[in-house]
Amino acid sequence: MPEGTIKSQDQPLDRFTTAISAILTLPSTEVKQSLANVKEALELNRIYFSDKLCGKIEAMMDKSTTALARMNSAKLMDAAELPGGDPTDAWLAVDVYVQNEVYQTRLDLVNEFHKLIGV
Repeated sequence: MPEGTIKSQDQPLDRFTTAISAILTLPSTEVKQSLANVKEALELNRIYFSDKLCGKIEAMMDKSTTALARMNSAKLMDAAELPGGDPTDAWLAVDVYVQNEVYQTRLDLVNEFHKLIGV
């Protein structure tokens, strides 16, 4: 970029879409770090985005964090073989949450990005 040129607003958008996509494919310890990175990037780049978009990004991070916590609980139930809880039910509940809540939040975020880039 030539010196003195204003930074493109697409650059922060690209970083967010890449970071959010990465969250969906990483092991849980890396997901935690990735979520922390997205949160930090959002705070650093909040000036480039509307409050509405920031809210949708934060909603996606919150729902991802909830899904991660539920996955970790299901893993612990499975590993500890705790009485009174079926780990399969816990995994199925996480799957339903991700398929419904996280998926809908992702679609809301995608639609907001589409508006931003004129699609």
